[in-house]
Formats: sequence, structure tokens, C-alpha cells
Amino acid sequence: MTNPICSSRRGSVLGALACAILISGTMMLAQQDAALNSIQSIKTAQAGGVDIAITSTTGFLQSDVPVLRIGDQEFMISRYPEDGSANTLIFTLTAEEFDRTRTGDKVTFQYGRGDGRNHRDFGLLDKTRRDK
Repeated sequence: MTNPICSSRRGSVLGALACAILISGTMMLAQQDAALNSIQSIKTAQAGGVDIAITSTTGFLQSDVPVLRIGDQEFMISRYPEDGSANTLIFTLTAEEFDRTRTGDKVTFQYGRGDGRNHRDFGLLDKTRRDK
């Protein structure tokens, strides 16, 4: 698909400059999005489960069900941290659920179940970070 700004000024120096600014701005937003989300910790929880804490500068404040996707699995048991921060969610997995995940699985967050068209990327799971 052609960008309308780039195609409307094709051949002009101003058009080339506008395209360069648009493309670099888009790349910066994509880089910022990746930098804003992270897996904060992976810890053994009480009763043998595993807590995965994710953080985002965007915060988690919607009314739909928060869903953590690891690979093709969905997890919906979550809570805010004790300090009440809306920028962190802690998802609790059973030991069996955590065992079914693999290092290198893609980790995303979304509201509601399903294909995750409006998801946030949290990188790849590194199971060696557990309790570190």
C-alpha cells in the first residue's frame, strides 16, 4: 500500500523529506512501543504456581478481561500489585501451565480472548529468569 503523503509529492524534494520524516517517525513509535513493555519478574507463587509480573508505561485500565498470551496459551487470572500500580499486572499460572510454556515463546497482553489483534508485545519468555 502506498502512503498518500509519499505518493502525492512523488518526485519532489519536499515529498521525499515528508516520506523520510513519516517513515522515521513510524519506526520510532514501533521502537518506543517495544521499550515500554517488559516482563518484570517470574516468581514461584504460593501453592506451587508461578507469578509473571508485566509492566507497561501505558497502564492496564480497561474493563475487558486482561489476557496474557504465552505462545498459543491464554492466562486470565491476574491482579494488581500490593502498591496498587495500574502499570503492573501479575498473572498467576499453575505449575502445570508454566511447565507447558517454553523459553522463547512470544509473550503478549491483550484485553479479551481470541486472536489478539490489539495486543501489546512483551518479548520472549525466558524461563531461566524464574526466582532471579
